[in-house]
Amino acid sequence: EKFEGENNPELTASYDGFVPDEDKTVLTVQPNLSTTATANSLMGPYIISVSGASAQNYSISYQSGILTVKPGAPTSVSLSSTILYENQATGTVAGVLSSTSHSTTAVFTYSLVPGQGDTDNNRFTINGNQLQTAQPLDYEGKQSYSVRVRSITQYGFWLDETFTIAIHDVNEAPTIDAIDNQIICYTTTEQQLNLTGITAGPEIGQ
Repeated sequence: EKFEGENNPELTASYDGFVPDEDKTVLTVQPNLSTTATANSLMGPYIISVSGASAQNYSISYQSGILTVKPGAPTSVSLSSTILYENQATGTVAGVLSSTSHSTTAVFTYSLVPGQGDTDNNRFTINGNQLQTAQPLDYEGKQSYSVRVRSITQYGFWLDETFTIAIHDVNEAPTIDAIDNQIICYTTTEQQLNLTGITAGPEIGQ
């Protein structure tokens, strides 16, 4: 058996029916084994054909074998949890990506891709296996962000996963809005009000 993307393993034959004390070394011509499977073959069973062997005093029959190609795509993509605070500099690590695959030889690379869940892809970048901020993030503007990440093997098989990144608030120093220059007039001298023209209402008594 093998995984998608890998070269075929060496094909080997097994033998049965030799007389005691004899084995495949009595073959004057070794069998030829072949299969239609290639490195680009998708998962599934592929027939291994056998032919061409010969030996003195033996009549040889053949039984085909099966080469099983197993799936080579990533089986999962994960993002480690990292506490991310608002207002941190561009390039701050928001998490570390990792993947799994049935293939022990799989090597993974990562990218941000369009699709469902890519709402905030433009706010992040990927450097190696690190998801990093592409700009300072403001908690007061938005508390969580969504990105869509693709994990792809060296053979071109991939899996997409959507992640939500939460940011944490920080205690920010208060600020005061700018006030235009103004002229304020005042005096410490006693002022008199001019009440000319004001008519008093009727006085009611008992």
